[in-house]
Amino acid sequence: MDFARISFEELVDQLIQKLYEKDAWKDANLQSTGRTIIELYAYVAQLLLYYLKRSYEEMFVNSAQYWESLCRLANMVESPVKRPIGCSGKVKLVLEEQVGEIVVIPRYTKLICDGVLFYTTEDVVFEVGETEKEVFVRQGAWIEKRIVSSGDVLRQDYVIGGENASDVDVSVVVGERSYAVVQWFMQTGDDLQAKVWTDSDRNMIVTFLRGFGMPRAGEEIVVKYTEVDYEFFPSLDSQWSIESSVRLSVVPDLKTFSRGAGWEDVESFRERLQGWFGVGHRLVTKEDFWHVVKSVEGVGFVQVVDVKDNLGAPFREVEIYLADSYGEVPSVDVLNRVKQIIEELGSIGVSYVVKPVQLVEQSVYLIVYVSSVYNPSRVKAKVIEAVEDLYKKVNIQEWIAIEKLRSTVLQLEGVRGVIVVEPRVDKVLYKGQRLKLKDLKVNVLER
Repeated sequence: MDFARISFEELVDQLIQKLYEKDAWKDANLQSTGRTIIELYAYVAQLLLYYLKRSYEEMFVNSAQYWESLCRLANMVESPVKRPIGCSGKVKLVLEEQVGEIVVIPRYTKLICDGVLFYTTEDVVFEVGETEKEVFVRQGAWIEKRIVSSGDVLRQDYVIGGENASDVDVSVVVGERSYAVVQWFMQTGDDLQAKVWTDSDRNMIVTFLRGFGMPRAGEEIVVKYTEVDYEFFPSLDSQWSIESSVRLSVVPDLKTFSRGAGWEDVESFRERLQGWFGVGHRLVTKEDFWHVVKSVEGVGFVQVVDVKDNLGAPFREVEIYLADSYGEVPSVDVLNRVKQIIEELGSIGVSYVVKPVQLVEQSVYLIVYVSSVYNPSRVKAKVIEAVEDLYKKVNIQEWIAIEKLRSTVLQLEGVRGVIVVEPRVDKVLYKGQRLKLKDLKVNVLER
């Protein structure tokens, strides 16, 4: 049989043809018991061939349909797997009483916002006479996990966290020895390296490899990491406090905060993974920068722009514009982590600058005509949902044309006509600008 022809009808036809070629039972009439048995075998064969085909397709980035398959492929080429991350931004620490000496608030000091834990990302030093200091904070509750080394002389793998574990600010200590936490071995020049990565079950794994400081049998491994609530974002009237021996009040600057982000969806994962095969661990082209920056937790949209090409000379300049996972202006914390990964990789003959996006707000006003047989309220809800979804997905420097806005709404069931009152004209956005929906008004009229 020709198993390249795997549709149900083709398999039935082939089975009937095989029966006619043999001196045997040939009951293949449309409503006979024999025809039923033939169709049963064809269905089983089609099902098995389908699963075989789908299993094969899951081995390739372009055709894989499951997050788990893309995760396995990412681990093969050591591409980062984006884990959840909490919101981050600036707060102001204010001394409530004068202290006649230097006060140090150490890195990773805990803060509490409406019962949700945050921590400082750097040391804060109050010199004598200073009463206020700004500091970056990230959302996350600290977890400490202790493991006894199995003593494997080649490789050791340990599950250290589940779905809510973040791989930002992970620390690994074996005995009295601190390890550099890396995404791939030889990422740094340290003698002691521990690789932290994500498996297809979304567990966070720490790996030790021979030649990079393998723990000895019976040694205690201490791993510290955070678990995040990526959906949490402080409200305007949120209450903050800090765990410190010094009396401090906390004043958040919510304008500087970026929202957290959950697990990456399949399409976004595939998009950035497609180019990673040519990137490796170096930065040369604009595409290299795009794929590396897009792999940083908290980054949602990226635009890389050539500023100067020097007529093809080796030296070039690029500008990198970022938006967070919600398309908003990213926090300085996100920008700093992007700069850090670029510095760790290093660029060859390319200078760069990392900048936040500039949001361009646009109001939308639509008049929608619907058939009298449709419920106007339901049609209006669908129109609002479709337009909001359109603006959520818009890329940096991408304008939504009036005609695209109109055609999107016209495709909805029940809509017979659309008048776009706002925007009045199409605009051209400049590099680093991202369109944001300001206000949306929809009037629905029966026609």
